[in-house]
Amino acid sequence: TNEEQEKVLREAFGLNETEYTRDQRGRLALMPEGAQKFGIETEVPILIDEKGFTRQDLSDLSGLGTTLVGGVGGAIAGQAAIPVPVLGAVIGATLGGGAGKAAEEGIEALPSNTPPHQIPEPRLQFDPEGVKTALATFGLEKENRILAICPGAEFGDSKQWPAEHFAATCKTKIDEGWHVWIFGSAKDAEVADAISGMLSEQQRRNCVNLAGKTSLAQAIDLLSVAEAVISNDSGLMHIAAALDKPTVALYGSTTPDFTPPLNIKSKLLFTDIDCRPCFQRECPLRHKKCLWELEPNRVLAAIAELAPAENN
Repeated sequence: TNEEQEKVLREAFGLNETEYTRDQRGRLALMPEGAQKFGIETEVPILIDEKGFTRQDLSDLSGLGTTLVGGVGGAIAGQAAIPVPVLGAVIGATLGGGAGKAAEEGIEALPSNTPPHQIPEPRLQFDPEGVKTALATFGLEKENRILAICPGAEFGDSKQWPAEHFAATCKTKIDEGWHVWIFGSAKDAEVADAISGMLSEQQRRNCVNLAGKTSLAQAIDLLSVAEAVISNDSGLMHIAAALDKPTVALYGSTTPDFTPPLNIKSKLLFTDIDCRPCFQRECPLRHKKCLWELEPNRVLAAIAELAPAENN
């Protein structure tokens, strides 16, 4: 029932009544304040569902006086949403599938605050011609093994692995013959520049900073070329997983219990310190040990396991 669903939102996910709502068809939607608790920045409600939504769904929230962004990683209000069902699948599974879709997919509804253990794996399709165009646009080649790194996180600094750790990892992989492509939005350009700046001049020749330069579609096409991806807990992490890329997912203030990359080619890395997960934007203790103590050698070991040398 609606009452039971809302009880789960309050008790399992810690939301209050101002942080969720329902559209005209009775479907649950997160308000911006509620979305923030999952590390998602939005100015409009996000419909809770396993699928992305297109323009046709925008009218369903018209009674709220706003528009709809479909799914996690789901594009921009007013545009077709990319079906990356990360948040929706997790919440939808826990709620018993919202309007029954999760049940149809065979997802077991959980009566307690235990995170769902069976979540459908979303898949993104890329256009081979789009890939060729994107490579040509940015003057990129795929002759070498490509490591994609995604060092940003809209939620805040508490989800961002230190630039120094990213740089140390990139140095090792470049010295092993890999090329590194840095992805992110314009807001991530500063950390991307910092990472690139820590490399030697020779290493920078094999590192391309794409932060703030690609469209979402171009980022998807280029990520499809990568042999491995290192990412903070962010939208790009979920896109990489939906492309079925070997993904090393890094967690600081958040937890993979609720927002894991949904593919089997992932390694979830985090530290076991008492104060995490805190779900805060900035480290309240000002040390960010949860990420500083997540050392590059662990990430390098994960890459070696996900993308072993014999793939050359």
